[in-house]
Amino acid sequence: MRSKNIRIIILIASICAAIMTACDSKKSSETSSNKDSKTASVSDITEINTEDSNFEIPENAVYCQTKLEYIQDKLSTISYTFYDEHDNCIYLYSQPAEDLEDEWQTTYDCSYSYKYNDDGTISEMSMVMQDSSPLLYQFEYSDDKKVQNETAYRNDEIWSITISELDEYSNPVRNEISYVQNEKLNTVTTYEYEYDSEGRILVEKYISDKDISNNTKYYTYDTNGNIANLETQYDNMDLTLLTKYTYNSDNRLINQEEFTNGEESSYIEYKYEFYN
Repeated sequence: MRSKNIRIIILIASICAAIMTACDSKKSSETSSNKDSKTASVSDITEINTEDSNFEIPENAVYCQTKLEYIQDKLSTISYTFYDEHDNCIYLYSQPAEDLEDEWQTTYDCSYSYKYNDDGTISEMSMVMQDSSPLLYQFEYSDDKKVQNETAYRNDEIWSITISELDEYSNPVRNEISYVQNEKLNTVTTYEYEYDSEGRILVEKYISDKDISNNTKYYTYDTNGNIANLETQYDNMDLTLLTKYTYNSDNRLINQEEFTNGEESSYIEYKYEFYN
């Protein structure tokens, strides 16, 4: 039972992490040959999402990144991230695969909508997850466009407050997240970061007094500056996760492999659809 619960926690955490970081992927221009060889058509996208969802292609979308996540060689989750002409992520929709029947594959319908300031920074992010009240995130930035404070609202009440401690280069070295329940402090989680000389994250520590999944993440990069490997070591469990990333010649993420204690547990394919 313990291993089953741990696996469900891992799956939920990996899905949420992937959704939250989707808009940080590098998005340089795709060649026409790449477009033809690895894209799902717009008709395929709309056929998958019909009566069971409110999925619509945004009018100002220039292209879509389709993400297919496989667990134990079975398609688990399908996600669509839409970008505008400025490479801003404007909408993300994620859903379980239609033939999902495995109890290990815990996935949810989830969508994110984004609004931007004139300088290109995100002003608001709205999240709607299945069987949960919507969340609205608002952001405040330093003078050089680094997130300094973040406030999340649920049902018009504060749900969490994030305060960032920045170093001399405005990189966040510590994020403290205070979660509120019934207008009282419920729990506090902390992220601590270490960087290399180019300002890239090398180490990320997650600390919480009410969570068994305290962990440390280690990042390595390829020669183009893309994340090549991400290793997560859990403090209170005999558990190590390793994620390996593969990119095409335009530095677009095309493949992601997940390993649990050295054994492959899932993999993800990324495809792109261009509308212009």
